Amino acid sequence: MSVLSTWHLDTNSSLFNPSVGSNPLQSAHQQDLSSVDLVFTGFNLSVYVFSSLANFMNILVFWRDGFVSTSNISFFTLAIADLLVSLIWVSQQVAQLTSQVYTPLGIFLGQYLFPCSEAINTLASWITVIITWERLCCISFPLKVKAIVTRKLIVSLILGGAMYELTAVIVGFVGVYIALKGSKEIITIPYFDENGGYRLNITNTETRDFGASILKISFMYRSTIPNYILYAAIVIGTVLLVFKFWQSVRVKQSLMAVKGPQKMSAAEKRLIKSVVAVCVIYIVTVTPLNLTDTLYFIDSNLVPLNVLWVYVLMLAVSLTRSFNHAINIFVYLVVNSNYRKQFINLFCFGSHA
Repeated sequence: MSVLSTWHLDTNSSLFNPSVGSNPLQSAHQQDLSSVDLVFTGFNLSVYVFSSLANFMNILVFWRDGFVSTSNISFFTLAIADLLVSLIWVSQQVAQLTSQVYTPLGIFLGQYLFPCSEAINTLASWITVIITWERLCCISFPLKVKAIVTRKLIVSLILGGAMYELTAVIVGFVGVYIALKGSKEIITIPYFDENGGYRLNITNTETRDFGASILKISFMYRSTIPNYILYAAIVIGTVLLVFKFWQSVRVKQSLMAVKGPQKMSAAEKRLIKSVVAVCVIYIVTVTPLNLTDTLYFIDSNLVPLNVLWVYVLMLAVSLTRSFNHAINIFVYLVVNSNYRKQFINLFCFGSHA
């Protein structure tokens, strides 16, 4: 279980226990937002707004370019995932800026859309794995890659990941429903003491805790466990891709006179560079949270679970994720000449003259 999820899945929070009225972070928001809140939240909001626009542009560009290439299918769906996450985080940042975090709308955004954003984040990681290993297959098996990596395979892998995450989210929402139902159920039991007998009304904590357990299991299987596996797959795949790319360049330099399947085209080189850049961005932005979660898993005492620390961690995670979702467009524009051409045709109207 990750550090941040322990706050969202706390059975003593306002989500599961109406008598509490807030979660452990509420003390940081009882007054108006501080100047630090305004700066970080406003900056994150601006980045996520840009990310939404950038990924909407990415979707249009890859759609216009077509899906003959399997890479375009992967980049297209990655842009959709990034767009959805960005829109969810925009709504959450707006709620925070307007002090709506603990209103019914704010609780809905934080506690119900949070599982969706985490699931889509995991799906985006899965698509990044597909992109990485697809390019690795292309450079490792140039003669067999068209038979191995097909559009049908890529679409099946992406849809399979989406169905897995959707199933896990539905199970999580079932847990939320059971937990909320238990927190609202009042059990009347007979109670006897020296003054006689009377009836005692208590919350159905057994049902509430059962629902919370389902929610925690759902979070583990839709986010925590897959993210570690996918992170390792991306790191390993990126290292192998860089090595194979370097090896291929060396072979080409030593066999300049040889022309055949081993000769890598300029377009293929640019595509590999863009894939490596996307993977490096992912690794850099995801590593801090994974490292923190690993320390917390090894020994929870290594990560202080106080309001200030978790609040700072949430800001850092939000900041790194915002860059992760927003910066890909610059990679495509700089490295991918075909993307750049389609982008100019779509959005740079003056260039048509």
